[in-house]
Amino acid sequence: MALIAGFAVAAWANPASASGFLYGAGTDGNIYEINTHTRTSKFLTTTGFTGLGPYGTGAANALANDRVRNNLFFITPDNNLRVLQQGSSTPTLVSGATPTNLGIKGQLQPQNGAFYNNEFWFFSRLEPGTKAHINPVTLNRVSFSYEDSTPSFLRRISYNLSAVPNNTTGHKGILKNNFGDISIVTGGHKDGYLFATTNNDYNNNGRFFRLKLANLSEDPIKGAAALNHSYKQINGNLGAGALQTAFDSSYSTLFANASTTGNWLTVNIHTGVAKAMAVPLTGKFPGAFPGVVDLSDSITNVPIPGPLPLLGAAAAFGWSRKMRKRINTTFPSTNSVG
Repeated sequence: MALIAGFAVAAWANPASASGFLYGAGTDGNIYEINTHTRTSKFLTTTGFTGLGPYGTGAANALANDRVRNNLFFITPDNNLRVLQQGSSTPTLVSGATPTNLGIKGQLQPQNGAFYNNEFWFFSRLEPGTKAHINPVTLNRVSFSYEDSTPSFLRRISYNLSAVPNNTTGHKGILKNNFGDISIVTGGHKDGYLFATTNNDYNNNGRFFRLKLANLSEDPIKGAAALNHSYKQINGNLGAGALQTAFDSSYSTLFANASTTGNWLTVNIHTGVAKAMAVPLTGKFPGAFPGVVDLSDSITNVPIPGPLPLLGAAAAFGWSRKMRKRINTTFPSTNSVG
């Protein structure tokens, strides 16, 4: 993948414009806070799971940050959805978000996640080797009810996508749809575009593709039809697998961390090409892989452990509205998705 010309460089010419916090999961079972201004990382919290397992990473995965409430969601190897809430140092189970309610089959821990429009999105992990028509690529949409800022599972909508390939590149007929990661644009004229990186068993030669989620029907059949129509493969030979992705705070630059090498890159959303960052964000992470096994999907300006600013949750919602307005007025037109 290659550096996004112009705007990626501009974003880092002024580090303050891209400053904030990302969150990454290590194979040691811990979650780390990445300061994108100082380009350093620190231990944030433990998930209680360690080591590599046969069906998942043995650690947290599917990290997704709700930038309105500043809650960090993730799925543990037992396939339960947990949340680290703003102002808390201890993750808790999301009430009702059982593996069955999340639609997770067997022990296959999802390897991707993102938060968009007050909902948690992730692709199911596929059972290997089964026929395509009985093993479709499935995108899940999970919504919540809230008491203050504490979420509880409300419902799941699953879209079975025939247009999204479920074979691993370089291995014809092997149906796994391994990830990689997903990140979703919020606000501006790219609102709702989901960008995904996949990889094969050897962590290379994956796909980079996009889907459009904005104004998506809640009907599983109609929604799947719209998603199939919007599907676009940007790069079918990614060449650098297991890329964990996250947008900057203005959704103009897509960053990536390679779990197998720890290298930091920027991804061109038009070509699916990436290039190593001249000044990486942080060093290697503890555990079996030098990189993270997942990243939260976008930079947040407020650290999760810190107290809510000003009037608490109300201020957070106000900040979110201001953020959306700023994105709508400043999103570079030259970077439109065509």
